[in-house]
Amino acid sequence: LISIVMPVYNAGKFLPQCIASIKKQTHKNWELIAVDDHSSDNSYSILRKYAKTDKRIRIFKNYKNLGGPSSANLAVKKAKSKWIARMDADDVMLPTRLAEQLKTLQEHPSVVVIGSQCNLIDENSKKTGQKLFPTCPKEIFNMLFWACPVQQPSIMVNANRLPSYFQWYNNVRICEEISFLIRISKFGNIVNSKKVLLDYRMHSANLSKKDSQKKIFF
Repeated sequence: LISIVMPVYNAGKFLPQCIASIKKQTHKNWELIAVDDHSSDNSYSILRKYAKTDKRIRIFKNYKNLGGPSSANLAVKKAKSKWIARMDADDVMLPTRLAEQLKTLQEHPSVVVIGSQCNLIDENSKKTGQKLFPTCPKEIFNMLFWACPVQQPSIMVNANRLPSYFQWYNNVRICEEISFLIRISKFGNIVNSKKVLLDYRMHSANLSKKDSQKKIFF
């Protein structure tokens, strides 16, 4: 079993394509834990529709807007598996993502996090480019101190390597992956697949566009 954790906020426009990409995975033994962060659009009704027809989809709703990191923390707490994949509601998984990342984690027990290379897509799902990341653990660790070396919604975590007290995200609302990656690096290697396994969507509502990336990073 792979637990897919996904915070959702006003992603109604992209949710059907996102969930369809999860249902098309070649690895079928998964659960999707989606936490609606008090959306003001139709996101929650879309989630309910899919949950009614697929028992692998479990949905929760925040009583107020808490932010993506808090929603992801809740999803992690609800996860039934120690193989935990992160996903964002506006992105698209390529069909072999879960299978390939699980295989790597099982064959390399020293790895605690695996990400992947990514296609860039726009609001209309048109490919606009690629984001390429280092694959060597040493290069990834060194890059952590000047840029993010892993695309967050592409990661899968081997939580068997983590202590029970480990909290995925601290009390931040954006760029939470930097702290997460630095803290989790104490428990194993971080790697990226050489393959493109995610379509990462760039659009006007991306949270990372709303604040100074440099300021938040430091």
